[in-house]
Amino acid sequence: MMIDDERVSLMDIALRLRLGVVASCNCNTKTPEIRYHNELCPTRLLEEGAAEIERLNREMAAYRAKLTPQDVEAMTAVIKALTEEKARRSTDSGKAES
Repeated sequence: MMIDDERVSLMDIALRLRLGVVASCNCNTKTPEIRYHNELCPTRLLEEGAAEIERLNREMAAYRAKLTPQDVEAMTAVIKALTEEKARRSTDSGKAES
C-alpha cells in the first residue's frame, strides 16, 4: 500500500516502521532487545514508534466496539453539518471578495 493512498491503516504504518528497523542500528548494539539500544538509535526509535501505533490501534478498536449505531448516526450527522457549514462559509467568503 502506498502512503499516497487515501487511507493507510495504522497497522500498515507499524509494519513499514518495523521493516525500517532492519540494519538501522547506529549504536552498535548486537541484540534485537530494544531496551539495550541507545535512546536515539534509529532501531529503538522505529520499534518504539511501531509499538505506540499498535497500542493506539488497539485503543481505537476498543473504542469503536463500544459505539452503538445511534452513536455512529449522531457523529455522522454532526460531521455532515460541519462540512456543510464549512462549504457555506467558503462560498460566502468568495462572494465577499468579489
